[in-house]
Order: sequence, then structure tokens, then C-alpha cells
Amino acid sequence: MFTVKFFFNLVRLLNSETSANSIAAAFVLGLSMGLVPFLTVQFALMLVVTLFFRVNLTSAFIAFGIGKLLAAALAPQMDAAGSALLDASSLQGFWTAVCNAPVMPVLRLNHTLVLAGTAAAAALAIPAFVAVRILVALYRVHVQNWVNKSRIAAFLRSLWIYQLYQRVVSPLA
Repeated sequence: MFTVKFFFNLVRLLNSETSANSIAAAFVLGLSMGLVPFLTVQFALMLVVTLFFRVNLTSAFIAFGIGKLLAAALAPQMDAAGSALLDASSLQGFWTAVCNAPVMPVLRLNHTLVLAGTAAAAALAIPAFVAVRILVALYRVHVQNWVNKSRIAAFLRSLWIYQLYQRVVSPLA
């Protein structure tokens, strides 16, 4: 049931009046949360921002899953990248200043995976925002009408589970 609900939420999101910027911002926050380890200040801050600003949670959850899959698949490379950043002789003064700053040790940037996840999240934020914004706009211009008029969509809308879903969820939305 979760998969069906997830699919309908995604289609509803893409077909909704929600702006492409809002969807892209939620995607970036979710992706960033997925790339950093769970028990970090960075994760907590991004979670608070996601919940405080009421961004689209469907987009954020999709991106969170993608980010966690990427982080798991690229863990050895991220560990090596974090280690390289920490061991770079040109950055030693910077890391010393960061670790001696009053609040910065709480960020745990001296851990390779935390540093690499934070750096990856920062590096991917703007490209992911632009890419998702463009993809949503392209979907709405070129695919949305075709999907809504397709026989598959008509068949799915005629299924009893979809009608049950509409009766149960629509009054709640």
C-alpha cells in the first residue's frame, strides 16, 4: 500500500499547482539530509528547515531516499574524499581554525564521512535544484497532458484501489 500511495503522491505532486522552485528546494533539502549521517547537527538543521518551512514532503522523501542510496553506494569514495580534505596540507590552518572555533566542533567536521557528506551536499545543492526545476517544467509542458489522457492512466483511475484511495485520502488533503 505504501508503494501505491507513494506513486500517487508523486503523480499528484507533479500535476499539482506547486511551483517547480518549491519542489526543487524540497528535493535539495532531502538530498542533503540523505548525504549526511543521521546523528549530526547538519542533519538536524536540515530536518528543522524542512519541517519549519513546510516544503513539499513527497519531494523531500524521494530525495532523502536517493541521497541515502548514494551515500551508501559511495561510502568508500566519500571516506577517501573526506580524508583527503582533512589531510590536505594547504587546508591545515583552516581545519585548525575550524576545530578551535567555539561552535564548530559540534558539527563534527573532523570525521571523514561527515565532512564528505556535508561537502557533497553543498556541492550538489545548486546543480540538483536547477536540474529538478528543469525536469518538473519539462514534465509539465511535454508529458503531463499525455499521461493524463493515456489509457494506462484511465485504467489506473478505474481500479477499485485508486477509487478507495481517493475516498480515504482526498477528504484529508
